Amino acid sequence: MTIHWYCAWTALKSEMKAADALHAMGFDVYLPTETVWSRKGVYRNQPSRRRKQSIPREKVERPLYDRYIFVGMEDPDAWPEATSIAEVERFLGKPTLINKDALYKLKALHAKGTWDYTTEAVWEAGEAVRMANGPFADWTGQIEEIRHGHQVKVELWNRLLQRPQTVICALDDLERVA
Repeated sequence: MTIHWYCAWTALKSEMKAADALHAMGFDVYLPTETVWSRKGVYRNQPSRRRKQSIPREKVERPLYDRYIFVGMEDPDAWPEATSIAEVERFLGKPTLINKDALYKLKALHAKGTWDYTTEAVWEAGEAVRMANGPFADWTGQIEEIRHGHQVKVELWNRLLQRPQTVICALDDLERVA
C-alpha cells in the first residue's frame, strides 16, 4: 500500500513527544528540525558578559515548524487512532492530504543540512567572490557579513550603474575568485 501523508497539530512544545508516541504506535512520522546554538540556564538578571563566559554553547535540535508534524498512514481512516495521543490535538482539515512531492523536497533540504545553523563558515568577511548563478551571475565582489553559516551579505560591483550593490544570497551561489 502507499503511504498517505497528513499534517497533525500538536500540543504546545510537544512535537518531539508526539512524534515518538506516533512512531511507537506504528505510524510513519516526519518532524523537520533545525539545529541551533543554545546556552542552557542563561538568566536575564545576569550581566550579559558574565552570562556568555560562564555558560558554554551547545547544539540543540528544535522543531522547524512549531506545533506541526507530518504523519504517514497506509490506511487514511486510521487518523482517529493517532489523535488518541495526548500530544496530538488534531489533524488539519478532515484531515487533508499533504503533497508527497513537497514533503520529499522538504526532507531533501533537511538531509542537505539547510537548517543546521551550527556549521562554521569556511568563508571569511572581506574574501573576493563571484556569483555562480542567479540574476547576478558572473558579478564579482567581496563578502561583507556571514549570517547563520548559510547566508551571506555580499557587496557586488554593479557593471550597469558603475557602483557597488549589496546583495544577500546563499553560500551555494558563490565561487571564490583566485
